Amino acid sequence: MNRFLSLDEQPIAAASIAQVHRAVLKNKQEVAVKVQYPRLEQQMRFDLATMSFLSKSVSLLFPEYRFQWMISEFTKNIAMELDFNQEAKNSERTARNFKYNNLVKVPYVYWDFTTNQVLTMQFCSGGKVDDLDQLKKMDISPTMVAKALAEVFAEMIFVHGFLHGDPHPGNILVSPEGRNGFSLVLLDHGVYKEFDEKFRQSYCQLWKALIYLDSNKILQFGEQYGVGKYARYFPLIFTGRTIDSKSALGEAMSVDEKKNLRQELKSLKVDDFSSFMESVPSEFLTLLRTDELLKSLVSKLGSSQQIRLLSYAKYALRGLSPKLNPENVSLVKVMLSRIQMSIPYIQLRFVLVILELLSLIKAMKLSVRKNFRGMVISSKMCAQFLAILLITISGCVSQVRSSASNHKYKSNDPVPLYVNKVGPFQNPSETYRYFDLPFCMPASTQWHDKPEALGEVLNGDRLVSAPYELNFLVEKDSETVCKKKLTPQEVSKFRSAVAKDYYFQMYYDDLPLWGFLGKAEKDAKADPSETKYYLFKHLHFEILYNKDRVIEVNVRTDPNALVDLTEDKEVLADFMYTVKWKETDTPFEKRMDKYSQSSNMPHHLEIHWFSIINSCVTVLLLTGFLATILMRVLKNDFVKYAHDEETAEDQEETGWKYIHGDVFRYPKYKSVFAAALGSGSQLFAIAILVFMLALVGVFYPYNRGALFTALVVIYALTSGVAGYTAASFYCQLEGTNWVRNLLLTGSLFCGPLFLTFCFLNTVAIAYNATAALPFGTIVVIVLIWLLVTSPLLVLGGIAGKNSKAEFQAPVRTTKYPREIPPLPWYRGTLPQMAMAGFLPFSAIYIELYYIFASVWGHRIYTIYSILFIVFIILLIVTAFITVALTYFQLAAEDHAWWWRAFLCGGSTGLFIYGYCLYYYYARSDMNGFMQTSFFFGYMACICYGFFLMLGTVGFRASLFFVRHIYRSIKCE
Repeated sequence: MNRFLSLDEQPIAAASIAQVHRAVLKNKQEVAVKVQYPRLEQQMRFDLATMSFLSKSVSLLFPEYRFQWMISEFTKNIAMELDFNQEAKNSERTARNFKYNNLVKVPYVYWDFTTNQVLTMQFCSGGKVDDLDQLKKMDISPTMVAKALAEVFAEMIFVHGFLHGDPHPGNILVSPEGRNGFSLVLLDHGVYKEFDEKFRQSYCQLWKALIYLDSNKILQFGEQYGVGKYARYFPLIFTGRTIDSKSALGEAMSVDEKKNLRQELKSLKVDDFSSFMESVPSEFLTLLRTDELLKSLVSKLGSSQQIRLLSYAKYALRGLSPKLNPENVSLVKVMLSRIQMSIPYIQLRFVLVILELLSLIKAMKLSVRKNFRGMVISSKMCAQFLAILLITISGCVSQVRSSASNHKYKSNDPVPLYVNKVGPFQNPSETYRYFDLPFCMPASTQWHDKPEALGEVLNGDRLVSAPYELNFLVEKDSETVCKKKLTPQEVSKFRSAVAKDYYFQMYYDDLPLWGFLGKAEKDAKADPSETKYYLFKHLHFEILYNKDRVIEVNVRTDPNALVDLTEDKEVLADFMYTVKWKETDTPFEKRMDKYSQSSNMPHHLEIHWFSIINSCVTVLLLTGFLATILMRVLKNDFVKYAHDEETAEDQEETGWKYIHGDVFRYPKYKSVFAAALGSGSQLFAIAILVFMLALVGVFYPYNRGALFTALVVIYALTSGVAGYTAASFYCQLEGTNWVRNLLLTGSLFCGPLFLTFCFLNTVAIAYNATAALPFGTIVVIVLIWLLVTSPLLVLGGIAGKNSKAEFQAPVRTTKYPREIPPLPWYRGTLPQMAMAGFLPFSAIYIELYYIFASVWGHRIYTIYSILFIVFIILLIVTAFITVALTYFQLAAEDHAWWWRAFLCGGSTGLFIYGYCLYYYYARSDMNGFMQTSFFFGYMACICYGFFLMLGTVGFRASLFFVRHIYRSIKCE
């Protein structure tokens, strides 16, 4: 910090391995400082070792799985990304390559301020390359940007042979400065791929063949690259058409071509994909990824893919020409060489124009026949679009509504400003009322508590009117709030808060703002071991407005206006504030977007999607292999049992058919079992409904208490689901005391939750924290449980009892149970639960970090679509692994599968709780008895809820499977 004139604490960008801060050097040069996250290299080594172990384990079990190469490629890339010195060298090399290209700008590297984990570069402003609104404001054509983007990367690939391997929108900015009215700023040079000259030349030749669709040469290059017959798919991968396509370059395939392609692809297997990816040179992996990202960017810019393909063709032909250095060769030779390179490109363009004309004539012949059909399809698409639009608009309306006001003000109108809470930054649950610290109090006539909804109280919000007056469009300069003489006790309070890194939170016109109370510094002049504590006494409010509405508010502290808190003595403090207003074009409906974008989650969704898809694909591949084996075994069983029935009627039965008379024997403790299924079904319904609300935009950032309100209301309204499911299933199991079963259902989840709440609320009261619920709120929750939850539970139970559904068992149960044979230890309940829980947990563990960082930290989570996909994958994997283990249990002639299926399905909840231990000690800075008890107490309840929900999913899937297999055979 001493090497900079200033360094912003708030990052301007964040990604998976580092975050970027804005800073100013002492020579007044503005720079961007990229700082690597601490302990990242150690974490990466552990993650890579885990991935390698899992991959090798799977390959031993399933020889068809041959994706070990992915681990090695990922290891190489992550090693490059973690070395910021190498990134700086890549940046300088790229700058030299584009020295004479005015369309490209690469930030200058400041080596004096760069290390292996810190990279200091020139600060370059601009908008993201796919931000169409920003391009419109800068009056820059998106088509021109798409063309420039395609040409820049084509030059990297075909001419330089040195390729930027991560061209997502966050790494490419568009600056309004440049020869054509703009320039492209290339950032994040961590991942590069260098091609040797032989590969670069052959790749240029391949693209020339792809453009002309020369099938013979394409197949020849396939042999050269070692992919053999799979070379016929090169045109499909790179240009979107088949090797024998008649479509013009950049045009979609015809209906017949698509039909033939689908038939051809059906014959391919996973082994074909593995063989192809193992055969291609490693350079292809970077090329394929870069090409896909460029396709996406060109599409987002509203341009045709033909722009990208023609740029590739142009630079592929240029890459085949001899390289000339303008500094060593005469200008005449350079010009002649450029003309010579242009001739093949002009010829190519002429051929492509002819092909486009032929394609256009063919399309015109079909247009009349398809016109009416197209109109019908278009009308259906419009109806679907309008439905989606209505949902989106309703979500937006819900985001801007307020019960307090319509958020419209006139000049000098009072705008509500409330102070909320203070607390240690690392302990999100340990928060206190703002005025628990001796701040300036508002006048008695202005003091009032803001009425809060149930969810806000549960969230720990306690809003009180602030002592600051921020009237609409009224600016103030160093306005005094109060002059206060702090007593030694008050100084000690503030010092303790500063030492614990306290922050404050306020709300201005329902917009949140935060800041730190003070700072602690080492006194290097006097004693290096002595720490000085300072309180910030001057707040600067900067408010952005659009006409008569507040759009954005920021607060910062004046680092020069400090109160020394180091010693316990009386101190005079002048608390002041400054208010500045600025106009903005941001519409009121988008004012909350800032908080989604400013979260510490990765800004580039491609990175987030890639990590999640990797996890999901791995799990799906494992389950796919397991499904294949299971289906084969079942098929063999059916054939064997059918053959036995035809040849030897008196032959002794073995395997799962042998226990057909015991498999549907009702489980022990059937009342508890039915209650667990009822509670699990209710929790599953709650999860689905919460996801529906999240996907339509109800839980936008800082919608105070919305999630807690939704959980309380939905839990109360879905209690009938628990009552109906439990009573119905209990009666199917021939249970008689259904009233006791209902009481057990109502208390199975609520009971532990209530006991945990009582203990944690007592802890919060002892700490005088805002997490302690007021007596009135507790009464409201009890009334909801008595007047809504309990009656609906009883009504659901009565309906379930009167449904008179019978348990559908396809075979008869014998009077006396068979003895279960001795089984090896790994077929016991606990080892089976461990195996069953690991695979579903591996599907969600990546996403768990972001969820924990949001729930138990200050990050914002808004990517609910990804979370919903992961949830669906979790359900599928849980159901499948439970079915597989149930089959193996029955095959071992163990008919006590009911409870085992439930426990195996719910075991993922135990893995999640194990992850809680890892997150608390390794990934967070939480400390103190209150925060620790809140974290482990409430996470125990959440994991218990997951146990019940996933146990229900596992049992239901297993029951369906068992009924199916026993219905498929003949049993006496």
